[in-house]
Amino acid sequence: MRLLVLDTVVWKHLRAKYYIALVVLPLALMCGSSVPIWFFAEASAGALGILPNVPVKEQPNGFLWFFIFLTVGVILIVVCYVLGFLLNALIMRWAFGWSWEQLRELFLFSRVPRHWLRNDSQLSR
Repeated sequence: MRLLVLDTVVWKHLRAKYYIALVVLPLALMCGSSVPIWFFAEASAGALGILPNVPVKEQPNGFLWFFIFLTVGVILIVVCYVLGFLLNALIMRWAFGWSWEQLRELFLFSRVPRHWLRNDSQLSR
């Protein structure tokens, strides 16, 4: 199984319009995850007694807050990225009428339709 999300070889050979169509939603959700991360950082800083306008490393719970903030931030970014690809699959299913088998082939096995590849592509499928 070669997930499309992780298959860098396929991404290099996609035509621009398909590449853009597949990455816009995941990247938008990734960037949008900064909003809940910001609110989480504010709430956790208040809960741990982190004072504003003072360096975190000088706070008693600064290291703990920093660790929690980074952990939650990375998890939320990855979840939003994957959610973007799931939404792409749902859009392709209901808006474009793709079957579950076609979606499985594309997203789980990186088997893109031949016409999605550039003409100069030597990608073997």
